[in-house]
Amino acid sequence: MDKRWLIRAGAVMVLFGFVLPAVSISVNILGFNLLDTSYSIYQMISLGKITLLLLIPTGSVITLIASFINSSETIKPGYLFLAQVGGIALGFLSVMITGIQYYSKYGKSASSMSDSFKEIFKYAFDILQDVVTFNLEFGLFLFIAGYALLIVGLLFLAPEALRPAPRAAHAAPYQQPYVSMAEPAYSYPPVATFTSPPWLDVLSGNFAQTPVQITSNIFLIGRGQNNNLNLADPSVSHQHAQIYNAQGGWYIQDSGSLAGLYVNDLRIQAKQLFPGDMIRIGTSLFRFMQYQ
Repeated sequence: MDKRWLIRAGAVMVLFGFVLPAVSISVNILGFNLLDTSYSIYQMISLGKITLLLLIPTGSVITLIASFINSSETIKPGYLFLAQVGGIALGFLSVMITGIQYYSKYGKSASSMSDSFKEIFKYAFDILQDVVTFNLEFGLFLFIAGYALLIVGLLFLAPEALRPAPRAAHAAPYQQPYVSMAEPAYSYPPVATFTSPPWLDVLSGNFAQTPVQITSNIFLIGRGQNNNLNLADPSVSHQHAQIYNAQGGWYIQDSGSLAGLYVNDLRIQAKQLFPGDMIRIGTSLFRFMQYQ
């Protein structure tokens, strides 16, 4: 299951909790119930002119949008995670700042925190007499539960989003060496000769066809549809890597991917392949094979 659904569900719950009835206000004078009305947080903002609390739905929408964006070469997972944290923080800060402002304004005349909140509600709804009591309703429950889900979702996403990329092995991209006609052929180390076309054994990943035959001298791998091997994996770049034939051997090269290319558990830029080499691209693991 995609852990981002916790974030999405939490943001939607906060938005519904913002507009659904959240607080029931009752005013009793001499035993007569003169007012018993439920208000949403949005209505309370309108009545009390607490415009700062509009940052709650704004932050929830930012968090919701960021949860649907997939990481790519230009948008890193850490950036999306920070956007979601920022959206949630907007709502928290607006509530905290509003509470501090109202408590500093009306809390001095109250003997306790509970009395100061009663004074706040009296001011917000222009009620100047008797005792104000309030009960929590479904909107406030959704509001609190939504923020709880958002926090849990962030805790699940944090290890993956903030995990540093594995240290790459500093392998230079393959470059065909210059060979002078005057140099003898034996001045370069011999390259093993393989007569059969290579293939990839699929060790992990969802593929209908296995093994995967390498059918061209330049074999493209990535998430895009124009690749020879298409990997439906969000962690794989559109053009992730390529396997190509040169000087009688087969090589693999990173095509500028975000998540990196791994051969035998080492992150590489380019490397000659030999039978049995393990290739990891995203969540898929392959074994390069060829008959000699």
